[in-house]
Amino acid sequence: MDWQDTTVWMIKFGRLRKVKVNERTMFKVTLTPFEVPAVYHWLVCQLIAEERHGLQHNSHESRRRQIYARQVLAAFAVVLNNFL
Repeated sequence: MDWQDTTVWMIKFGRLRKVKVNERTMFKVTLTPFEVPAVYHWLVCQLIAEERHGLQHNSHESRRRQIYARQVLAAFAVVLNNFL
């Protein structure tokens, strides 16, 4: 992994939007493509893998890592949201 690499990869960033359907307010997730450097893409993929692992395995360590991965992904989403 090289932090000086200038390669960019595409990720899809989901946002929750309010939509009116038949005078009812519903929520819909819209995906927005966003370019990030390849090293961030690799980190996001690893964090998603940790989050999925916590869903499949019911141990203290996997759940602890799942919570941490969710917190980091949420913080990353806030940063990306500021750029959109």
